[in-house]
Amino acid sequence: MTKLFMLDTDAVSYIARGRPPEYRQRVREIADEQLCISAITVAEILVGLEALPSNDIRQLAARNYLGQINVIPWDETAAPMFASIQYYLKTTGQRIGEMDVLIAAHAMALGATLVTGNVRHHGRVPGLEIVDWRVRPSSGD
Repeated sequence: MTKLFMLDTDAVSYIARGRPPEYRQRVREIADEQLCISAITVAEILVGLEALPSNDIRQLAARNYLGQINVIPWDETAAPMFASIQYYLKTTGQRIGEMDVLIAAHAMALGATLVTGNVRHHGRVPGLEIVDWRVRPSSGD
């Protein structure tokens, strides 16, 4: 089975901005069918674009990227995972943003590795496989 990498919102932002360069390099090393984003990530990105004029270069770059990457709809298969993660984080006093929990649950439901620069928050989710592409692994992913 092919390893799937789900980019979270900050990872997509890194790629769209071209900084840090390690993210674009890693994207070039991975087959297109191995990369995806959650529909939740699309929603977060669109919220961020609302403040920009429609002809802003960041708006155009982001929309172009969203048109190229595989977007996976968030559906009922991720719902039980979301409930379990959210309950665990709440009862252990380790809350993170709900959008982060939705994205983490989606990645887990798909068996995907979540690509994020937000390791501090996502690292609180038990069983979530995460990677930060700003840090070069000592052995291959």
